[in-house]
Amino acid sequence: MQVLEAIISELMGSHTGLLFVGLVVTAAILHGIAPEERPRVRLLSMMVAGHFVLAVVAGVMSALSLEGRTIVHFISDALAAMAGVGMVINVVFPLASRQLHLPLPPIVRDLVGAAAYLLVLVVLAGRAGINVTGLVATSAVLTAVVGLSLQDTLGNMVAGLTLQSDSAVRLGEWIQIGDVQGRVVEMRWRFTALETRDGETLVVPNSVLIKDKIRVLGRRQAGPTAWRRWVRFRVDHHVRHSEVIEAVTHALRTPPLPTAMRADPAADCVVSALEHGVTEYAVRYWLGDPGPDATADSDVRRRITAALSRAGIHHAYPVERRIMIDDDALAASARSAELARRVHVMQRVALLSLVPADTQVDIAKQITEVVFEPGEVLFRQGEPSDSAFVIDDGHVSIRIADAAGVEHEIAQLGPGEVLGEMGVMTGDNRTATALALGPVRACRLERHTFETLLRAHPGVAESLAKTLASRQAAQAVARQKLGPEDSELAERRDMNRVLARIRFFFGLEG
Repeated sequence: MQVLEAIISELMGSHTGLLFVGLVVTAAILHGIAPEERPRVRLLSMMVAGHFVLAVVAGVMSALSLEGRTIVHFISDALAAMAGVGMVINVVFPLASRQLHLPLPPIVRDLVGAAAYLLVLVVLAGRAGINVTGLVATSAVLTAVVGLSLQDTLGNMVAGLTLQSDSAVRLGEWIQIGDVQGRVVEMRWRFTALETRDGETLVVPNSVLIKDKIRVLGRRQAGPTAWRRWVRFRVDHHVRHSEVIEAVTHALRTPPLPTAMRADPAADCVVSALEHGVTEYAVRYWLGDPGPDATADSDVRRRITAALSRAGIHHAYPVERRIMIDDDALAASARSAELARRVHVMQRVALLSLVPADTQVDIAKQITEVVFEPGEVLFRQGEPSDSAFVIDDGHVSIRIADAAGVEHEIAQLGPGEVLGEMGVMTGDNRTATALALGPVRACRLERHTFETLLRAHPGVAESLAKTLASRQAAQAVARQKLGPEDSELAERRDMNRVLARIRFFFGLEG
């Protein structure tokens, strides 16, 4: 009974209950305003737990009159005082930072905490009868020896304080040191940790960061984070510069943009070099997050290649490969195989499969193969209609915009299906937007190709009118939410009207 009373007296004298309440309140506050401070809460919990255990031991030793009770009591009180000071500091700093909108470096909090802990220990030591002044005086030589041995460590600590106090480097930013790039994931007194794109953690002493040049990627004096990237490509010097620049710039500024690319500042294309019969171009675009640089570069290169292909422009190749391609026999064989493939594509289209074989060959000679990368727009609603597309590979989403400008998907088209023929046949603007859902390869048919087909086979116009009327009815369903019966009525009603417009547009009356 005497031991229990001694333990209770020790705990009450040390205000252990108040300390536990303070720990709970501190944990709750930090959980709400700074969840990343969990390691500090764990450290405070360890201090409180250590104080509790030592207070119990001190109570037992006091009841049993054991030697050493004073030392245990001193350590218990020291842990309690340090835990109390830590709670105040770890709550005040985050609250002050939020209220003043001033991010305080963690190292400043650590310095204030260290000074407060030291002051608490000095006060408690004085109360316990320890001669602190004499202890400091007699340990001067030892302090000098330790200081010399820890010179590098102290240098790193001072460098860390400098880096964090002037915000030269911030947590979460991407930096480059020498030829290594990484995201700052941790800043300690002694070192700064970088996480590279390869999943490696690079630990850099703070003194090295102070002495070396640091490149902070994407940080600008004004505006959000934006890091400019350069992607270079080459084209034969015979191709007009304006043609290349216009095709590539249009592809890289047409939404939706490639992953992580910023719309502002806008991407551009410039001539960067002229050498050995080729023109080197550079696409300059901006990343909002420097992390996925390789993925973004790949997306940009794919769009460049697709844009050049649609414009009939090819990348420049070594001279040896050019000589092989220019070989007459090889070139003739390649043209023959390509023509046969295009005819096969047309035969997959129900409308064109009924056309005689010689007409199919004539049409195949007039079409152009084009490619689109995921997310690229084949054509947009409201634009003038100048061509139709036959999908050879891939899938395309057909979308229409409501009154608020929000696009809604009404269909998906795949290999062998035709899109964009409505405006080509009637002269109207595009009635929907076509978006590549993945890599798409298609054959583009110009308006004059349809004119050649209809003049040679006027009966095809009736099949086209039926297809177009069906498309119009489907779009009407999407816009007006018509029922199935209304859609069928609309299709039958519009077929003759569409047929008349086709014949009038191409001059096929009579």
